[in-house]
Amino acid sequence: MKRKSLFLIFGLVYGCLLAPALAQEPPPELVAVTEKQMGFYENPSQETFAEIVAAQNGFMQWARENISPDRVEHMDRLFRTFVSFAWKQGGYAGSPFPEKEMNGIVKSVSKEKIRSPEDLDALWAAFFATGEEKYLDRLTDAASVRNPIIAGAAKWSLNANYRQRPAVKEYFDRQPGKKEAIIR
Repeated sequence: MKRKSLFLIFGLVYGCLLAPALAQEPPPELVAVTEKQMGFYENPSQETFAEIVAAQNGFMQWARENISPDRVEHMDRLFRTFVSFAWKQGGYAGSPFPEKEMNGIVKSVSKEKIRSPEDLDALWAAFFATGEEKYLDRLTDAASVRNPIIAGAAKWSLNANYRQRPAVKEYFDRQPGKKEAIIR
């Protein structure tokens, strides 16, 4: 059951685009990356960062062989987002991406208007890398936009993470108005 829960959470971080591509249990590479990324902000370190990069590289190799290229591209974008924010937060060595690219990603995710569920995934990647509540603020704002797809995806992701991530629960517990409006 834990693996299936992790896989559902992974859909938030790596997009719902992956789920239809996997007819079997998630590969061990996916579980390894998910476990490390979801808790990175709780205990960030150079060692954990290096493990995530290594696990992600293993997973992306599997994905390129087993998943359609457009889905792989989306997962790669989210991995780059996670790495960029984790790197910016802690200045970790060993990033597989150039500093200029990572700075550009941080800037665009931080200011970009939310236009799709994939943008929500990028905000979750930023949150999981840093633990900064400003990304939860943006996700919460997205839950009330007029676009029903974005609002629905934001609400679903916030509810799922409220139940599974202590930091998300604490965020809403401190803000009863937001909690009442979003958490079911």
